[in-house]
Amino acid sequence: MAALYLHVGHGKTGSSYIQSSLALSRQALLDKGIDYPEANSSENARLGKITSGNGGMLRHIISSNYSSGAEKVLLSSEVLFHDIVDGKLDSLLESLVGSHFESVNILVFIRDLVEHASSSYQQMVKRGGSTASVEDVFSRYKQPELVADFIDRCQKLPGFKITIRNYSNCRKNLLDEVESWVEAPKGILEKPSVENVNRSMTRSELRLQKGVNQYLGKSGHLVSDRLCNNLPEIESEKALPSEEDQKAMLRRLEKACDYVGRHASSEHRYNNVTIPVSDDSLREDNYVFTGKQIDTIASGLAGEISRLKYSSSPKKHASPDSDNIGKVATPDFFKKVGARFERYPADALRDMALCFESAGDLNTAYYLMSLALRARPKGKMINKKVSDYASLLG
Repeated sequence: MAALYLHVGHGKTGSSYIQSSLALSRQALLDKGIDYPEANSSENARLGKITSGNGGMLRHIISSNYSSGAEKVLLSSEVLFHDIVDGKLDSLLESLVGSHFESVNILVFIRDLVEHASSSYQQMVKRGGSTASVEDVFSRYKQPELVADFIDRCQKLPGFKITIRNYSNCRKNLLDEVESWVEAPKGILEKPSVENVNRSMTRSELRLQKGVNQYLGKSGHLVSDRLCNNLPEIESEKALPSEEDQKAMLRRLEKACDYVGRHASSEHRYNNVTIPVSDDSLREDNYVFTGKQIDTIASGLAGEISRLKYSSSPKKHASPDSDNIGKVATPDFFKKVGARFERYPADALRDMALCFESAGDLNTAYYLMSLALRARPKGKMINKKVSDYASLLG
């Protein structure tokens, strides 16, 4: 019977970087008896893009009596943290030890409060469509309380072991911590080519995303996702309230921090410190963008305009033999598709998707390319096109 290893985040503690490394190292891990199951997002993870890991496979692994013959099964997803805190996995977790796995080992990364609250605020603006002020977010921040609840729930389950690490203290050797926790050979995890996966934004990027959110609602796919995926080398900046607001938050959460600290080794407890705030960071009139940032933002906005244009066009549902499609889908093209469809369905679907893209019908292109992805889940070009279409279509 195998042992189950769950890396559950929590959020903004390097999970995307870890998942990218795990996806890149899958075969090396399997050779050492550690199975990191493939997920739909694995190819994007290998490319250093933002993903949610493979934790969504937990129910499938249980329901199908999944077995690869490995001594350990490793899953990683921040969603698992929240599902456990919310009680969504209670019955499933209670059935794990003894019936499916000999033990369950959980790795939780925490992070010093001020820098984590700042990073969480950025994430709310990036992916959640928030237009709240940083002061408001700090006044409602409660992550240590959620970690305390998480510990309480896991302690009630027999055979569960929790390991807590402070990301703020070990961010430079995250992979070493994961290797040690899963008892893998040191250095087995491959470092992703993109060092800063799912980076935070600059102050100027953050301000622009908030402005777009105010008018369009949740719209990270237009600005922040493109900036963070395409320009990972840009150095991010912290968004902070005054030091008095920071101290007020630390006092409010002192009890929860002490509780979590009792379950962590001394070097991985919270460091309850404030971060100095410069006068420049509070100004509203000094935002700066590089040429690359401007080009990336412009392409995202232009893509949205094109999507809206084509979605309202009467040619959106044009038939394949219409004048619109005929200009790009030549008879030779259809011969090629017909001859290859049975033997190479992914190629045929991909080529048809590109044809509809050329004709301006992005919805049909996205649908066909998604079918091609099912036929060839590891196709780099197909994965990229699906990602591009999804971004353009919102």
